[in-house]
Amino acid sequence: MGTGYSVAAAQEGPASADRRHSLQARRVLTPRQSLDGAKRLRRTSDIHRVLRSGKRRRTACLELIWTDNTTGLARMGLIVPKFHHSAVARNRLRRRLREIWRTEVQHSQGPCDLLIRARPPAYQATFVTLKKELLHWRDAVRTAQ
Repeated sequence: MGTGYSVAAAQEGPASADRRHSLQARRVLTPRQSLDGAKRLRRTSDIHRVLRSGKRRRTACLELIWTDNTTGLARMGLIVPKFHHSAVARNRLRRRLREIWRTEVQHSQGPCDLLIRARPPAYQATFVTLKKELLHWRDAVRTAQ
């Protein structure tokens, strides 16, 4: 009966024996922690302006396009193509990039519009890898100014 060999129990996720990882309380972000609309590139005209006249830098996982703005705020927009990945994977990648921007880059960046386009390797990249790439961009832009 069975498979004829033993299979180790899952260590993480909903199938884990203790199910500790699958039961997490949802945290509510305070307004100060969230990324409000004024700090996002949402209008098509703004996105086209950045694509048309922005400076570009490619990393292994991301393409970064930025230009100065007159709003006095650092704003960010995301382009996350499907690349044959599920909506869950795309949303996870968006959340990771937004969190890195919100906690690490936004407050130390001058007024600019940044458009982040995910490249196919970004889906397999760890949070730390994505963070390193964005921080490296931030430091390079700072030294160029």
